[in-house]
Amino acid sequence: MSESNLNSLLEAVRNDDVNLVSMYLPTCQEFFEATAAPSTYRDENPFLVACKHGSLRSAEQIARNYRQFLRVRYQEGYTALHLACSRGDLPLVELLLKLDSELCFEKDKFSMIPLQTAISFGYTEVISTLIAARPESVRKLTPQRETLFHLAAKHHQSSAFEALLEEVKKLKQEHLLHRKDRQGNNVLHIAASNKLIGIVKLLLPADRAMVRVNTLNKKRLTALDVYYQNSKDISTRDIGRILCEAGGLEGRSLPMRAYIRWTLETKNVILVVLGIITGAAFTTVCNLPKSFVEGSNSIEGAEYHVTDVLFGGLPHIFYLMVFNTAILIVCVGAIVVLLWSLPFRPVVLFVTISVGIVYCLLVNDIMPKFSFTIGNHRIFSFPLVALFAVAFICFGAIAYYAFSCLCRLTKWGIRKTRDGMYAVPVPMIQ
Repeated sequence: MSESNLNSLLEAVRNDDVNLVSMYLPTCQEFFEATAAPSTYRDENPFLVACKHGSLRSAEQIARNYRQFLRVRYQEGYTALHLACSRGDLPLVELLLKLDSELCFEKDKFSMIPLQTAISFGYTEVISTLIAARPESVRKLTPQRETLFHLAAKHHQSSAFEALLEEVKKLKQEHLLHRKDRQGNNVLHIAASNKLIGIVKLLLPADRAMVRVNTLNKKRLTALDVYYQNSKDISTRDIGRILCEAGGLEGRSLPMRAYIRWTLETKNVILVVLGIITGAAFTTVCNLPKSFVEGSNSIEGAEYHVTDVLFGGLPHIFYLMVFNTAILIVCVGAIVVLLWSLPFRPVVLFVTISVGIVYCLLVNDIMPKFSFTIGNHRIFSFPLVALFAVAFICFGAIAYYAFSCLCRLTKWGIRKTRDGMYAVPVPMIQ
């Protein structure tokens, strides 16, 4: 291949002279084979030159003969489709997608796909064309786990955000609005931080909010907190008003239970753990140590009083059954709560009742028959186990609640002291 032939081909490409391009293509085959690798960059690559100069017919002619050129990259690491998206060149985008729609998933050196590039530059027509070609591309995330909505808000592209929102609604992918990036920010955090009132209005319409307004990021800040940090001019006060009208709160005003979001994976893990513990509790009853069984025979018909309970005078098998029963009640109850939302609710209820009956029969058969006297009342061993198990559960719940209240009061006192020492004026919303 002569240098003159290559120069003539490049000149024909720049002029979009398809006839000359067709004539010179066969003479440059060795060059094409040497530069057709996707990672190869050459300034004089005819296909990239055609794309850069908008020579659509020449680009199509070259791509149809050498399809591997569609993935050849510029020196900066982006493909021809990335270039077209960054320029808003809709005809070139349409041509490249017609040749190979898989180009929608090619990544540049920043691991960005072409749709993400188009979002960053705000070309709405290009965005719609890319989504129409490969709808699944709307679910792709950046390395920072940013959605397309994050990118539009991050780059102040309100019109692109609105166009994207319409496309996502058609695809029924609104759940993407709730996704968080690596810093825990949802799109409302970004919009409030960048003072994008148009996007805030789209996300929080008067009838129904499209995102959770009090979502916390990793710094435990809500969108309202972010707004307060960045609202120094009067023109942004409408954003604060919209957030407050939608029920927005500061992060420190939210109760701890508002931070918990049960995911399917979390439920599955908890169900597995509860199932293992429940099985272990049942196995304990069915396979009691010999020392417990032999010792229980000697206390048949015995009578115990309050002092025996206070000083641990009751048989060891009694305490074992109390704690084992408490564990089983809590685990089975938690399993029922977690499975109650499933469609086969009657089956869950039937199995729970059956497990309870079987366990009661086992305990009644194993427990030695003794009585417990308190005042004028006498309670026999089996009901006493159930009574003490329920009392133990209630005591644990009360202790946990008291400990939680103490922790919240301690944190509140520390925060109050810190706020008093480092008071920062908060802008008023009018």
